[in-house]
Order: sequence, then structure tokens, then C-alpha cells
Amino acid sequence: NAPTNIVQYNLYILRVAQDGTGSRTLAYNAAFKFGTAGAPTLTTTASKVDILSFIGGSANTLEYLGIRADAV
Repeated sequence: NAPTNIVQYNLYILRVAQDGTGSRTLAYNAAFKFGTAGAPTLTTTASKVDILSFIGGSANTLEYLGIRADAV
């Protein structure tokens, strides 16, 4: 689903955790803006966590800042 009530210039953190099986993927709504580089590749190892950061853009969008892959 698309994010709602996004405040422009606020920082947003998305914590993505793999379950015990791993190999899960994530689909992003059009409200997530990744620029020309595209969406990052997430860690698919079981029980691992990636942390993605975004800044609130205009019109309920989230502009990608970066990823801390395999954070936990």
C-alpha cells in the first residue's frame, strides 16, 4: 500500500526483517522514489535485517536516502 500522511522533509526508517526461512523479497508502491539507481537489493539470509532510510517528499512520497544492509 501507499504510505499516507507523509510530512515533507521528515526522516522515515523502514526496518525489513527476514523470517527464519529467508529469501523473501519486497515490492514497493509507486510512492517510494529510488531515483535512477533503482530499489536496493535486500539481504535474503534467514533472520537478517536491513534498514532503509527515506525523507518525506511532496505528495505523500518517500525519497530513498540509503540502506544499511545486513544490519542485525
